Amino acid sequence: MKVEHNLADSVLKNADGSTYLLLIHVVHREHLLIGKLGWVNFTQGYYIYVGSAKRSIQKRLLRHLKGQKKKFWHIDYLLNSLPSARIANIWINREPCECTISQEILQSGIGIVIKKGFGSSDCCCLTHLFRIDNANLDIFKQLMTKNNFYPLSE
Repeated sequence: MKVEHNLADSVLKNADGSTYLLLIHVVHREHLLIGKLGWVNFTQGYYIYVGSAKRSIQKRLLRHLKGQKKKFWHIDYLLNSLPSARIANIWINREPCECTISQEILQSGIGIVIKKGFGSSDCCCLTHLFRIDNANLDIFKQLMTKNNFYPLSE
C-alpha cells in the first residue's frame, strides 16, 4: 500500500479524537479474501472505512498507514493485500460516533455497501466499509463537516 508521508506526519501532529474515517483510493480492480468474511470485489475508485480508537487514535492510524502488519481487522486485509490501494485522507471526530456516522453514510445514499459485516462484526451495523462514487466526494466532505469531522490533509 502506498502512503502519503505527510499524512503520517499529520497523524502525529493533529490526530485527536475517537472516531475516524479512512478515505481509500483503489487504483486497480481486485478480488480479495478478507479473513472469515470471505471474498470481496474491489473496483477502481474510492472507499470509506469507518473506525474507532478508544485509547490512542494516533497509534491506530499509524498502524493503518504502516505497510506490512499482522492481519487482525478486516481493514488490514484491504490495506495490506492490495498494492494499488492508498489512504488518500483521514477524517477525525473527537466524539465516539462510529455507528452513527456509518448509519448516516448508508442512509444518505452516498455510500454503497461492499460486503455486509465488513468492519462491523462487533456491532449491529450493516457495514463500516462503503464505496463512494467520485461524483459524491463533495457531498461526503460536506457530510463530514456537518458531523464535526476534520480532515488531516486538505
